[in-house]
Amino acid sequence: MSEIRLHPQHALAPAITFCYICGKGTNEIALLGSKADSVMKQVHEMTRGREGSAKGYTEYGHNRIPSSEPCDECKSKKAAVDVEVERGGVYWKCTKCGSEGAIKAEHPLSIQVREQMKIAAPSPCGVDLTGQCPVCDAQ
Repeated sequence: MSEIRLHPQHALAPAITFCYICGKGTNEIALLGSKADSVMKQVHEMTRGREGSAKGYTEYGHNRIPSSEPCDECKSKKAAVDVEVERGGVYWKCTKCGSEGAIKAEHPLSIQVREQMKIAAPSPCGVDLTGQCPVCDAQ
């Protein structure tokens, strides 16, 4: 077991973790100790102010940091996308909103993309969407 240097004010300085993909809680607690202020400032920068604090660690329940792994729900969604791509689908990512997914193997676009890229299944391939994003268009 490794040692944790205590924070001078907050001792173990616990923080709740969240999924870095969807933002939901992951039911984990991280003990930040003496690194708490710098970690919370980094989280504040990385999340553009949605999480953490520019001042560092704050008291009681306001400290959330990204987990090292996605939540179970995001893991299963990612696994389903990976299976679809192995079947012949194509990864996609929206350049506008950053959403990601897979175009189904039987969709004409998947077939056309794979033919043009000369990449057969189960090898992965992907495209950037600059329009017709299923997430952006739904909003």
